[in-house]
Amino acid sequence: MSISIPRFRLLHPRSFWNFWVAAFLLRVLIAFIPGGNPYDQTCFKAWGIDMLRHGPAAFYTASQGLIPCDYPPLYPLFLGAWAWLYHLVDPGIVSWTRDQVFAMSPMNGWFKLPGGVADLLNGWLVLRLLRPLVGDERATSAARLILFNPLFLYDSVYWGQMDAILLSFFLLVLWALRSGHLVRGAILGAAAVLLKPQGLFLLPFALLTQLGRRHGGRWPLAFLGATGLAVLLVRPFWPAEPVWTSLAPLLDRMRGTADGYPVTSLHAFNLHALTGMSVPDSRIFLGLSQQIWGLVFVALVQGLLAWRLLRPLQDERFFLGGFLSVGAWFLFATRMHERYFIPAIGLLTLAVVLEPRWRRVYVILCTVSILNLLHAQDPAIARILDSTHLTEVLCLVNLACFAHVTRSFLQVRDEVPRSPETSETPDMMGTVGRHP
Repeated sequence: MSISIPRFRLLHPRSFWNFWVAAFLLRVLIAFIPGGNPYDQTCFKAWGIDMLRHGPAAFYTASQGLIPCDYPPLYPLFLGAWAWLYHLVDPGIVSWTRDQVFAMSPMNGWFKLPGGVADLLNGWLVLRLLRPLVGDERATSAARLILFNPLFLYDSVYWGQMDAILLSFFLLVLWALRSGHLVRGAILGAAAVLLKPQGLFLLPFALLTQLGRRHGGRWPLAFLGATGLAVLLVRPFWPAEPVWTSLAPLLDRMRGTADGYPVTSLHAFNLHALTGMSVPDSRIFLGLSQQIWGLVFVALVQGLLAWRLLRPLQDERFFLGGFLSVGAWFLFATRMHERYFIPAIGLLTLAVVLEPRWRRVYVILCTVSILNLLHAQDPAIARILDSTHLTEVLCLVNLACFAHVTRSFLQVRDEVPRSPETSETPDMMGTVGRHP
C-alpha cells in the first residue's frame, strides 16, 4: 500500500523522496573525503571566518583578513552564516591563523556541503518544472540525472565548488519566467549576479524570452525589485557610500575580479584553449584582441537566440535556449574557468528529458567536463591530455556538440504541443516567445 500526500506525493514508492534521501547520504559521505580543490575550499573557509570576525562593513577592506575576497556580497553573507553554524561546535575557528585555515580539517567537509544541498534542491526544482510537462515518472528520471550525475557529485561535494548553487538560481529564474512572474524572475536574476558574476550568463536569454509577453506595468516593478535587492545586499558592506551610489563599489569589485584573470582560458576546454591556455587575451588576431573576438562570438550566439525567439518556442527549445545562452560564454569568452560549463549542462538536463535525442550529447558533454575538471586538478592527467593533443580534441568535441544543439534550436518546424500523457493535448505551461 502506497502512501501519498495529495499535493507533492513525496512519499510515494516511485517518487523522488527515496532517491533524495539516498542522494543526501551519498553527498555527506563524499563531502568528508579529503581532496578536491583545496585552495577554493580554503577561500570559502577564510571568507566565512572573516565575516564572523569583521562583519560586512569591514569584510572587503579589513587589512587583517585571511584571504581577500573576489566574490559579490551574497555568497560571503551565506558563508558567514554557514561558518557561524560550524562555530557553534568549534568556537575556536574565530581565532584561526592562515596556517590553520589552509590545513585540511573537518571544516573542509562542512564547507563542501552547501553545493551538495544545492544539488538536492536542483533535483527538486527539475522535478517540479517537468512534472506538468512529462508526468511523474519521467520528471523523477530527470531528478535522478541531477542527483546521481558523477559530474555534479564531483564538482559540488568532492571539489567543494558552488556552481550547483548558481544553477539553483538559474532554475528558479526559468521557473518564474515560465510561470509569467516577471518581477520574481528579475529579483532572482539579480540574486544570481550578486552570488557570482557568472549569473549574468543567463540574463540575455531570460530578457529576450519576455520581450514579447504582455507584462505591462510590471517592467518598472521588475527593475525596482532587482535594484532594491542589490542595494539591500550591498549596503551593509559599504555603509559610508551614499545610497544613490551604493552599487558603484560592487561594480568596481566585479570589474576587478574579471581583470584578475586576463588570460584566454583557465583550464577551460573552449575555443581559446585551441590556441593555448593561460595566454594573455590581449593577443591580437586579425586586428582584434582575443578578448574582443570572444565577446563578438558570444554576441553572435545571443543574436541568433533573439532571432529564433521571434517565433514561439516549445518547452524543449526554451530549455535549450537557456543552455546555449550560458554555454556560449564558457565556449567563446576568454577568462573562463573549467567549471563554468556545469550550470549550462544542468539546464540541458531539462531538454534531455523532454527530447531524448539529446541524451548522447548530454553524456558526451558530462564526460568531457569531468575530464576538464581532472585536467585542472591533476597535473599528471593534464600532461597526458596535452602531450597527446587530446585537450584540443576535447575542446573541438565541446564546440561540435554546441554547434549541433545551436543548429537544431534555430531550425523552424511545426511545433507539436506536448502533455504528460499524450502528444495530442497542449501542455500545461504553453509556448514561450513573441506573441501577436
